[in-house]
Amino acid sequence: MRATIATAVVLAATALTVAGGQALAAAKPTAVASPANCGWQPANNDNNTSGRFADDGVNIRSGDSTSCAVLGLGYKSHTITLRCFWNGFVYLTDNTTGVTGWSAVDYVNWPGGLNDC
Repeated sequence: MRATIATAVVLAATALTVAGGQALAAAKPTAVASPANCGWQPANNDNNTSGRFADDGVNIRSGDSTSCAVLGLGYKSHTITLRCFWNGFVYLTDNTTGVTGWSAVDYVNWPGGLNDC
């Protein structure tokens, strides 16, 4: 049993050594973008602040990321109810179409005072 463990240790040490006797450096962890919250409906969404879209054709998405599916489009003439804010997006309902989802904060106008989701 000792011989098997010793052999395994030698093999592992050999595998970690490259030409010239330099040991391989351990891989450094890299920052990974958090996955999009597509389909997320936050529990804290009772803000009910009125607002409007800042532009025509604003995407209303299934989550707080541009990688999430588009559920509908908002227009300046539409009224909206803003529920909460998260990750640069606003969770809202387009009162004109009935679509509820997420739009980038840059494309939404409201008087202020929106809670985090």
